[in-house]
Amino acid sequence: MDEYLETLRIEGRHEEADEYEKYRQEQNKAVQEWASKLRAEGKEVKYLKDGGIEIQL
Repeated sequence: MDEYLETLRIEGRHEEADEYEKYRQEQNKAVQEWASKLRAEGKEVKYLKDGGIEIQL
């Protein structure tokens, strides 16, 4: 769990936290789909700890 999400939960802002969590899940799904497409094109893709990707062109 990232710090922002944890802070929202601690502060009792559960609805906001749920919306943020859903947003992050959608974002991660989009990144994974894009990475799969790039791999299919023969590009080397690495996942980063922060949730991003690194592409070797």
